[in-house]
Amino acid sequence: MFKFDMPTSLLLIIMAFSLGFLIMLFIRVKYKKTFKGIDFFILFFLLTAIAIALILFRSRLPIFISIICANSILFTGRILLLYGISGFYGIKIKLIYTISALLSFMVCFVIFTYVEPNTTARIIVYASSAAFVHLAIAIIINNNYRKTNDITLMMPINIIYAVYFSVRLMVILFTKESFSNFFDYNYDAFLILLEGLLGLITLVGIYDMISNKFSQEVVEGEKSKNRLLDNIPGFAYRCLYDKDWTMQVVSKAFEDITGYSAVDIIDNKKISYNEIIAKDYQDIIWEGLTQSVSAQETYTVEYQIIKKNGEIIWVWEQAKGVYDDSGKLIAIEGLVSDITKRKNDEVKLAQLTIENKFMEE
Repeated sequence: MFKFDMPTSLLLIIMAFSLGFLIMLFIRVKYKKTFKGIDFFILFFLLTAIAIALILFRSRLPIFISIICANSILFTGRILLLYGISGFYGIKIKLIYTISALLSFMVCFVIFTYVEPNTTARIIVYASSAAFVHLAIAIIINNNYRKTNDITLMMPINIIYAVYFSVRLMVILFTKESFSNFFDYNYDAFLILLEGLLGLITLVGIYDMISNKFSQEVVEGEKSKNRLLDNIPGFAYRCLYDKDWTMQVVSKAFEDITGYSAVDIIDNKKISYNEIIAKDYQDIIWEGLTQSVSAQETYTVEYQIIKKNGEIIWVWEQAKGVYDDSGKLIAIEGLVSDITKRKNDEVKLAQLTIENKFMEE
């Protein structure tokens, strides 16, 4: 029959935080990059699981390890969670504050373990310290929200944490029972079990933070790339390696140069790029591109295109093959610029040169 007591609660917490540690490692590998603070999150789950294990097996361990070290590791895990959140949002916490808090915590536990042994006092020290840390985390997240409007689940989660430890503190303070053995606080077992549940909820909150951050970076990256492409004197493109130059992506300037919209050209919906190229150049350009692709070289060419309004203009193009990890050609990427003015200037200059020579003769 299932027996709900302190050891059972501790065992379930160990399982919850161990699972959290493994999932955090998976998240780190999944995103293939290290966001600021993610290593602190991993350590938070790992240290919490280790500390609870030391407390669970306290009967087989020296008091210094099972009480002083275990609870200090437990509190360090909370501080690392604070460091993880602050680092994630680019906020620096002075190390002196952390050291002072940890030393004060350890001194209290030494006093209530060796000088004046009191299990209830130790629970009060831990609960009040943890509540303070989670309140600080909630304040950091709230300040970031005011600046960026970045909504995250970690805000309500840490408020719940602070309330949880406050409730646990109140239960201990207003319960007349006091035991010398931590395992005898069976009325506290349910509250401790909630800590394991909160640990899993914290995992969800951290994942929410990371996924939001990743999405924001992707969006910002796309915006930055689009701004860069818009400032290029010409249009950038990505197309399939076929005679139609089947476009997959074109930048905004494509319409300015050709008169056709991106919708018209993508996947040859209304017209292919090859049809825009003047017929005298279609075969020449394709043969040149084929040779450059075979040699895996950049292809540069000047040719004429016919705009949507029938106007013929000169363009300069530079293209190169895109290959996958196995070396297979998957696309062509390039840049096309309008050089009509330069070509017209060259013609005028050539005419002036001829006229000058004729006059000299």
